[in-house]
Amino acid sequence: MRKVTLVLVVVVLAAGTLATWSEPVEARPSPVARKAPATKPARTLTPIQQKALDRYNKIVDCYMHSDFDGLKVELAAMRLTSKLPVSARSDLAYIRRMIPEYRPAWWKNCRSASSVSFRARIWGRPFIANYTPAQPQSKREAVKLVNNRIQIIAQWQPHMVDNPQPVSGALAKAHGLKSAHVGEAVVWYELGRNYVPTFIPVKQAVFLYQKHGTMFSHVQEFLAGMSSLHHSSPKARLASLFIQIDTLKKNEAGSAYTRASHAVGAIILAKILMAPEKWPGFKLPTKVPKATAELSTIQYVYNRIDPKWSLAEDKALRDMARKFVLANGKTILTSNGTIMLPNKLPMNLMAANDRQAQALRDAWVAAKLTTIIKASGKGKSAPAKK
Repeated sequence: MRKVTLVLVVVVLAAGTLATWSEPVEARPSPVARKAPATKPARTLTPIQQKALDRYNKIVDCYMHSDFDGLKVELAAMRLTSKLPVSARSDLAYIRRMIPEYRPAWWKNCRSASSVSFRARIWGRPFIANYTPAQPQSKREAVKLVNNRIQIIAQWQPHMVDNPQPVSGALAKAHGLKSAHVGEAVVWYELGRNYVPTFIPVKQAVFLYQKHGTMFSHVQEFLAGMSSLHHSSPKARLASLFIQIDTLKKNEAGSAYTRASHAVGAIILAKILMAPEKWPGFKLPTKVPKATAELSTIQYVYNRIDPKWSLAEDKALRDMARKFVLANGKTILTSNGTIMLPNKLPMNLMAANDRQAQALRDAWVAAKLTTIIKASGKGKSAPAKK
């Protein structure tokens, strides 16, 4: 099977340019203190219970690898659901519910080599998606006014959608990413750019677009990033974060895509630092960054996500994005582009308006990391795996 080029090239449609990411994976232990759960006497499973559990594990593995063909086979073969613990039955119900979310009936349009408009859905609301195939390094008209309404032109490279070719680069190889995962993340990102015209009243959206274009573009990119994080399947959800590594490194203050990526990462990081024991697959640094604590830690975490992260963490990440957007999506434009992070600290999507808040967030991240690292130094952390 022919592999994708050594450095993954992803169309960053927010800026109409190309971005690349290819990061090494470092096996560093997290300094987070994690207490081992209280042990109970081992329960002997009956042969039927063991068979049900084995099938359950295969289903979860297919789900976490975004293997929809494998999921179909394994779910069809599951005949012993009643023999599973309640928590496992709940997981299976969740997985069954997610499959049509990730692969709706209209998904076939995403592979079209020609421009097409089709009825799609984001955040529970239907809309007409206007799509045209993207050409590498081509310029685009992402937003335009048609009959006094905002029209979004979604673009992605159709050959990447459902493409089983593996993606090269240490980080991609460690997570077993395929072009299909990257393509899926980009599709949901592009469709997520329709949030504003779909959820905001027409006159208000047009006014903001015409009179406050910079803020409009920053908010649009942020909601697109959150849409990709929420709507993508597990492997594509990771890809949606890895795609952002390159722009976070460059940290271009004037880029709406960069600032949106920073905001998505800031939300995730705040949740992790507030309860690190709930995110064992997201490794934290063993030293406090000397500068730009928030941004540096976001990059550190993205580059060291455990390839064996859990179903519970994936569900929590998706649920976090859902709750945030449902609670705040419609108000970001009316708050001058300011969002409130889970730690109750503000972030303005436009860098020029965020300097003071950025200093507060950097201090908060540094303080949290210091506490976690000190706890680790007292022997409360789990032993490092060799």
